[in-house]
Amino acid sequence: MSRLLFISSDNTGHGHRSIALALTEQLGLLDPLLEVDEVDGFMLGGRFYAAMSRLYDKIAVRAPLFWKFYYSLGNVFPSVAAFFTAASIKSRLCRLLSRNPPDLIVSLHPCFVGSVENVLEEKGLKIPVISFIADLDNVSRLWADRRSLFTLCPTENARQSMLKFGIMDEKIKVTGFPVRNRFCVYDPDTARYKSIGKEGKINFLIMNGSQGLGRSAKMAEELLDNFNCSVTILAGNNKKAKEALEKSLERYKGRVAVYGFVEDVEKYMREADILLLRASPNVMMEAVALCRPFIITGSLTGQEEKNPDFAAANRLGVVCKDVDRLSGTVSELLASNGEKLNEIIDNQIRYRNPAAARNTARFILSAICGISGGVRNENN
Repeated sequence: MSRLLFISSDNTGHGHRSIALALTEQLGLLDPLLEVDEVDGFMLGGRFYAAMSRLYDKIAVRAPLFWKFYYSLGNVFPSVAAFFTAASIKSRLCRLLSRNPPDLIVSLHPCFVGSVENVLEEKGLKIPVISFIADLDNVSRLWADRRSLFTLCPTENARQSMLKFGIMDEKIKVTGFPVRNRFCVYDPDTARYKSIGKEGKINFLIMNGSQGLGRSAKMAEELLDNFNCSVTILAGNNKKAKEALEKSLERYKGRVAVYGFVEDVEKYMREADILLLRASPNVMMEAVALCRPFIITGSLTGQEEKNPDFAAANRLGVVCKDVDRLSGTVSELLASNGEKLNEIIDNQIRYRNPAAARNTARFILSAICGISGGVRNENN
């Protein structure tokens, strides 16, 4: 029986965890006998690393320049960052590997590629590592380690970055961006706009994420004051933020709904005509899989900086970071009975890759088979 270990992160956004879930889902379908474990890499680093991961959202949103500087250090001094991270995770990682030694490690976070390789090398452990780049563009050098068995890239942009960082082409594979099955079981033909909304009413979904309470409220007001619409806001885990949003928007009663964290986020995305979201790669690719037009209203400095340009270049959505211009952007999308919305959907249909998670899982399984020298039966 083979064993696979994912090294992910639960607190630095939900993107790394979403990729792990998407791949685990497909691995279970392809090979039910494969044992799949997952660990939060930051928990391996002790209290300091765990605390830093929990502060991720606050630092990235409230101190963007500091976060940009911190993020850039990985590009400038990747070996130094890997050295210190390895020293922090070594004891806990070694205990984990001794209890349940995996045949393969797949790192879904850049902090745990070179650092993990350092620990394995120091301890003489012959466990191969595959890194899966969880970014569309603006890829950190921390992802690039020549010791990795393979580097899996979700986009050609990421592949070009890896080549620039010295990874050999034969060790790079472009797989597409894995999203969970529930975002893929959808017929894109039904998404085309024959008319805008029901009886002319538009349904907007604001995916609050890390955009902040005041910004979400202002976006909702701009939409509700200028369009015949309803607005749904997903406020996340912050109960106080949810209550504050409800109070600030209570004059729009019957037209606005605020929810906290929801398990079935795809339901809300599917019911919306237009999404407003931060440039998180996972949320963007989930929207593309569902063929839902989106407006990018912001991005975190550092790893997300190029994602708005990526979306615009591939015509998967539009960008509007100035809330005062939001109504104008929406009006352009709605003009001519939603002509631009239909163009976005057509581009999403061409770009979407619902098989990305399955193909990535197949590649991982083939790597495990190559390591063990075994032959594995896969259910197609």
